[in-house]
Amino acid sequence: MLINLIDRTIGWNPQLLRELKGRLKPRNLIIAVLLSGLFQLLFLIITFGMLPGSFSPMDLRINTYPNPSVEYNYSATGEASEFGYITRIDLFQPIEPNAAYPDLARTVSRVQVGDRVLSVDGTPLEDTMTYTDYQKLIEGEFAAALASPELSDRATLRSSVPGTTVKLTLNRPNVGQIDVELPRVLTSTVHNSYCRRPSVQTLPPNSSPEYGYEGTQPCQLIPGTSDYAVEWQGWFQTTFWQLSAWITFPLLALGCFWLIGDLDQEEKRGTLNFVRLSPQSAWSILSGKILGVPSLLYLAVGLILPAHFLLGLSGNLSFVRILGFDLMLGLGCLLFFSTALLFGMVCHGLGGFQAWLGGGLALMAQTFMLQTRYAHSSENTVAHWIPLFSPLSYWTELGGTGADFLNSWNWCGISGSAGAIAAFMALNFGVWSAWIWRSLRRRFYTPNATLISKQESYWLTLCFQGMLLGFVWKIPTFAGTDLAQQSQNWASNNLMGIVWLDLLFLCLLLVALTPQRQPLHDWARYRHLGLEGRKNRSLWSDLVWGKDSPALVAIALNGLILLVLAIGWLMRTGYDDPVAALATLISSTFLVLIYAAITQLILLTSWQRRAVIAFGSVAALFALPSLVLSITGTYYSELWLLVFPWPMQYVSFSLATLMAVFAVQAAGLGLLSGMLAHRLRKAGESSSKELFEEKPLALSSRETL
Repeated sequence: MLINLIDRTIGWNPQLLRELKGRLKPRNLIIAVLLSGLFQLLFLIITFGMLPGSFSPMDLRINTYPNPSVEYNYSATGEASEFGYITRIDLFQPIEPNAAYPDLARTVSRVQVGDRVLSVDGTPLEDTMTYTDYQKLIEGEFAAALASPELSDRATLRSSVPGTTVKLTLNRPNVGQIDVELPRVLTSTVHNSYCRRPSVQTLPPNSSPEYGYEGTQPCQLIPGTSDYAVEWQGWFQTTFWQLSAWITFPLLALGCFWLIGDLDQEEKRGTLNFVRLSPQSAWSILSGKILGVPSLLYLAVGLILPAHFLLGLSGNLSFVRILGFDLMLGLGCLLFFSTALLFGMVCHGLGGFQAWLGGGLALMAQTFMLQTRYAHSSENTVAHWIPLFSPLSYWTELGGTGADFLNSWNWCGISGSAGAIAAFMALNFGVWSAWIWRSLRRRFYTPNATLISKQESYWLTLCFQGMLLGFVWKIPTFAGTDLAQQSQNWASNNLMGIVWLDLLFLCLLLVALTPQRQPLHDWARYRHLGLEGRKNRSLWSDLVWGKDSPALVAIALNGLILLVLAIGWLMRTGYDDPVAALATLISSTFLVLIYAAITQLILLTSWQRRAVIAFGSVAALFALPSLVLSITGTYYSELWLLVFPWPMQYVSFSLATLMAVFAVQAAGLGLLSGMLAHRLRKAGESSSKELFEEKPLALSSRETL
């Protein structure tokens, strides 16, 4: 019955119907519902365990108001002597109000940091005492009741302690010996983040800055009850955030894992090629997989959404904001799941490991993106872009905890506001999902094709660098005396961020533009025939625009686009060391071109798993030289310039040294390019040439006669 209903409802997408029919079995549905319910039950048990719990007389403690913390006086040599010096003053609020307490606000300034307690109720303090001994003197006649294991003895303290006082004899600097009387207050030993906080009193004179931290305040009881007063709104908001995280991480990681694994199974069974031959469009087939493969996961998450909305509304969050988070989560799933399908098409043939690899990468990416929110202390940085790829950033940055981000976020002069950031997040997810889908459609119909064409790569590079530089286009307003140095530090830090992101982008372009062995052989062999109406196209034109030509020239042009746009940003900022900046950008571009040439040479071979070998070779070339130089302690050597771009801004190099470094990199690139050209010429030789090549014929014994 359920399948018939699904068939009538979503008959417009046969692939989705196929996926749902294979997964929405009664057994699978029951397991998904039970797991979702079990998760919600365990989650509520854990989150309720974060509350202060029930009151017990064992929670009671006696302090004074204010409560001075006394320690030893330490000499210049570090030796302790003369116990009793006040180093900190706390205002621990009573566990419950009581009419016997005096006006506590009037007692706040009776002790000061720097005073020395000489005696408590006439009992002098000795230099051999500890803070525990001092606390016993404060408790006085109530010490026995506090030490009693009987709950009834401790319960009497709630009525007997209020109204009593402690007499302290102090030695105050520049004043001399004075007597003060402080009221005893009954406090709780329970400290909890969700206890309702009292209003903070005015700081005592000369008190330490540690006073007044909310985390140090003990919990209080609701007047007339034995229940602790809980700040429910804060608990609901925190629980909402935790549930959002517990929804997001498994949804993205498990969804990517299932999609990549399903694609691998389709490849092994040979059904993927059958699906390609169907009259359905790529959009229909791939969207059917995105909606159908994780359908049980969608069901489990959908059963959690009512609790999710209830927690958010109870935490005084608006319905629109909660709905906005769910929208961002959906857009994030579209981007991550589309990327997972593309990853599965590219990294097939790893024996099923690619599913674990893709799911793990999705989990690590979300963790990294979320952690970059700690970089929001500085204004207008490229780090502001990274968290916007995580749906959780919608809550962490717009849900009340991201005031610093709202104040510092800026893109192309558009100041940070909740609406602007939300709109940009949606735009960010949409733009990159659209680019991924262009690659998906291209690779779905032609499995051996490159992920994007060379023409598309130039537009993609403009889009990437334009969006990246938008975060640092506006120069922030600095405060203080050394404004020039602050401006240069800001530009220098962002320059390194731009270099690393551009380096990563060029490496991804290397993967996206490098053709496979067979298409490259076909290009080398049949290019001169002028197929597809391109008879008069020159070699250079083919290297720039051609479909299956080597990617080296196209990657160089994309690197040039990145370089030109970065130079424009440097000129705008007035960077004081343009030579080092340009050297960093040029060196990183040279490195990627060398990696591209090595990758193309390896892919031209007939080795098994040549893609894995190419990736391992490039990774080794990137990591091993840097590791060797780090182990040997060669931190400021010119050798770094050949293998890693980061020292350019830290070490002063002469122009001759930089030119020598670039000459070595260019020579290495030229050598690799020559090897690649030779291999392509060999591959372009027609096989018929070998068949008809004139060779000396061996005469048979009969012909020699």
